[in-house]
Amino acid sequence: MTDTLSSIELQEAKVKAKHLVEVEGKQQKDVAAIVGVSEKTLSNWVIKGKWKKYTVFTAKYNDVKQLVLVQGFQQKEAAQIVGVSEKTIGAWAKKNNWKAKRRHYEKLEPDLKAFVTGFKKYLKNHSKHDYDNVSSLLDEYYNNHFLKDKKTIF
Repeated sequence: MTDTLSSIELQEAKVKAKHLVEVEGKQQKDVAAIVGVSEKTLSNWVIKGKWKKYTVFTAKYNDVKQLVLVQGFQQKEAAQIVGVSEKTIGAWAKKNNWKAKRRHYEKLEPDLKAFVTGFKKYLKNHSKHDYDNVSSLLDEYYNNHFLKDKKTIF
């Protein structure tokens, strides 16, 4: 199977396969069929790349981390939403220094909100064909309009 794919196609298949295994939790035999490689090839990718197997536990950790760090939920609230004990969340938070990371997010929030709001207005002043160039517009806005008014860079 793999000898019919170009090196670029093989690399794309590997990236897609990794996502399907690690993020979506699909079975290796199904992933191999989806991306067009043999099960042996996929198995080698998983072993050599030390891919993490998707688990419900991993998904819950990622959900809790998003709720607590990014969205600002209390650990107790996150525990109720995701269905993990507060003790487990407390251990994750302590082990991974979530308190300091959350403070970092809190410091960034006003700047990020101002940036997004300003960038949306900035985009409205450009024609539709400019939307294909969003990353360059983003850089331009950030450097020429946003940073001028900020003393700190995030």
